[in-house]
Amino acid sequence: MSDITITRLNEEAVTDAHWRAYFAMFEELRRRYGAISLLADWQHLKRRVMVRAKEDPLHRCSVFCENGRPTGWIELAVRWGGGPESPSSVSYDVSHAEAPQWYISAAGAELARMLTEQGKRRAHCMTQSNRMSDVARAWGGDELNGIDRYRLYRDRVDETVIDRWLAEGTSRNPDLRLQFFSRVPEEHINRYCELYVRFIAEMPTDHDDGLPVTFNRDDLGQRESLNRKQNAQLYTCALVDNDGVMVGYSNAYISVDCPRDVFQALTGVIGEYRGRGAAKWLKAALYRKVCEDFPGMETMYTDMRAVNEPIQVVNRQMGYVLENQGHEFLIERTAVERAVELSDGSGPEQR
Repeated sequence: MSDITITRLNEEAVTDAHWRAYFAMFEELRRRYGAISLLADWQHLKRRVMVRAKEDPLHRCSVFCENGRPTGWIELAVRWGGGPESPSSVSYDVSHAEAPQWYISAAGAELARMLTEQGKRRAHCMTQSNRMSDVARAWGGDELNGIDRYRLYRDRVDETVIDRWLAEGTSRNPDLRLQFFSRVPEEHINRYCELYVRFIAEMPTDHDDGLPVTFNRDDLGQRESLNRKQNAQLYTCALVDNDGVMVGYSNAYISVDCPRDVFQALTGVIGEYRGRGAAKWLKAALYRKVCEDFPGMETMYTDMRAVNEPIQVVNRQMGYVLENQGHEFLIERTAVERAVELSDGSGPEQR
């Protein structure tokens, strides 16, 4: 029987030797299962967790060791926007082809504990593999949407496609211009937040999650402050009209310390400018800008709902390839607690 221990990184003194072992775990997950790791080294991991804990008192992160070896983790953070009723955001993984029962039980107990400490009744998650979808189902999670993860390999990109989209974007949209920034300028903040809410609300969905969609300048300010302190940037390529009003944007999250993998986040254009190649223009321009500023970038990856066929078509034309499939879940704390009670796991020992 495995000996399972748990370390709560927000609460305990952790030695550098432990941080090295935790970083090795994330690297193993990246190599074996294609998990995304935006970490340069163990010091980067330590700094990221410590900064997040200081900036967000509700942030929680725990690591599970199996027979003395770090094997799994779980992290809970407050979602940006949505107000006090918004669920927290949970991420997790374990280095097994199929999650063992001890992990389902132990991580479930941690999730319930974390939600209780945060004063939250549910968590939202987007898994990047069927392995981790099975864990959410075991916790009684409500499945909302299929999630597809696509990856763009820089050394395989057909640059003629990028060039064509840039040229067509300029010729078909003479009334628009591109603007790049890593921090949203004051004159665009309110409009940026307004468009974020609009684009999220318009996103195709199999099942409406009923979650409140809000995002304001305070939310944006907190996110940008955390990014700066973690040496990360949210690169944005925006489209503005002749009056200087933003009508669309595409952005990418970049860990400056480890720009190997870049997360392509939200891309959206308001209705009256669709059908003119504007989304392709944005994505091509953002890709080219990231390549210029971060020559060490190897891949861009993006997660999207499987039902969102329009943007999937654009991504495939750009060269993105389907890499993994997961799901979007809402997980009630009471459902997790019931699942843990019904399991036969005895729970981990806290280190």
